[in-house]
Amino acid sequence: MPFGFLTGLLLIGGGLAIGTALGLFGGGGTLLALPLLLAIGVAPKPAIAASLLVVAGTAAAAAAAHLRAGNVDWRATALFAPASMLAAFAAGRVAEHLPDDLLVFLFAAVVVASAAAMLRRPAPAEPAAREPSAVLLAAVGALGGALSGLVGAGGGTIYVPALALFAGLPIRRAIGTSLVVIALVATSALTGHLGHVDLPLGIAGTVGVAAVIGAWLGQRVSRDVPERALRSALALLLILVAGWLVTRESHVSAWLSRACGPAGAGQ
Repeated sequence: MPFGFLTGLLLIGGGLAIGTALGLFGGGGTLLALPLLLAIGVAPKPAIAASLLVVAGTAAAAAAAHLRAGNVDWRATALFAPASMLAAFAAGRVAEHLPDDLLVFLFAAVVVASAAAMLRRPAPAEPAAREPSAVLLAAVGALGGALSGLVGAGGGTIYVPALALFAGLPIRRAIGTSLVVIALVATSALTGHLGHVDLPLGIAGTVGVAAVIGAWLGQRVSRDVPERALRSALALLLILVAGWLVTRESHVSAWLSRACGPAGAGQ
């Protein structure tokens, strides 16, 4: 899919924003990838697959920096990642059979939930160390993987607090571990999508390169800017994005009416 100069600028700017937020929080910024691709005219299912490609590459690049700093817990990764990856692949296959409108609506709901989570008080900087709960980590990982597989994002906003709460990881170590899991899950989910969509590789590559640069910027910005202010700004942006998505999809309300109509009529 060829694109012009202004579209290229939009893709680069959006990629920088995606990467910056991912580098700062270990998640959240990837929620901007799908709306960005929809805004330039990519159809929902190819856009979801392309956003997964962007997420996988960006998370891997950001995780590499955290790995060098010792901020990755491999035991928690081993407990968390397998269930996440299996759920992501399965959800990617299921997405083939779901209406585009429904996928966009689900994505908007994930965006709103993620924004609300960001506005809450962040986890303590140094949670008490505890033995990781394998069952809880696997269950939460599967939920995040399913979200990522269906709509291309959303898992990262679950992974960081889950790793802090259920594995007792310090927040920076939770972010680094989350990035490793996101890279693995996005790759698994993308594999589930590849059998039924054509990837817009040029667009995904442009956004991905900008996002990798943004991830590096995000890690540097995090040293100087209050995290609370950044979270609030990103949450506000996500709420605006969710509103745009719902109004953009004029068929969402019609689809819901058709889906709920028979049940309502029988009552």
